[in-house]
Amino acid sequence: MDKPSPVATYVAIAVAVAGFVLIAAAWDGASERNFVPAQFPYLLSGGLVGLGLIVVGTIVLVLQSMKQDGLERAREIDQLRRSVLELTTLLSPPDEFDPVVAGEFRPRPRAAAVEQPAPVAPDASGFERPA
Repeated sequence: MDKPSPVATYVAIAVAVAGFVLIAAAWDGASERNFVPAQFPYLLSGGLVGLGLIVVGTIVLVLQSMKQDGLERAREIDQLRRSVLELTTLLSPPDEFDPVVAGEFRPRPRAAAVEQPAPVAPDASGFERPA
């Protein structure tokens, strides 16, 4: 797995910074008006859009961070799996039925037959009795 490209992270940071700039511009525009209803256009056009850009940029940053953490975790799990497999092969006793160890194919002995319990059938009273 390759390292993800940092382009999305840079774009997310740029979007969040643009949101802060938009909020600052809206604040500057609204500060020139003394009449509160005249400040609403600045609040709506600059403030809310700026806040939206900040939220979008932050969400993309969090998603990129989660993706990067997931890739790192997958690499670590893969390395751990390989280490456990290597340790298992080093510590396990040789299998005499393995063709690689024995040099020839030898079938494994069959397990002893397990005795099956006798079948039961219900009688007229509804109780089950051995057949």
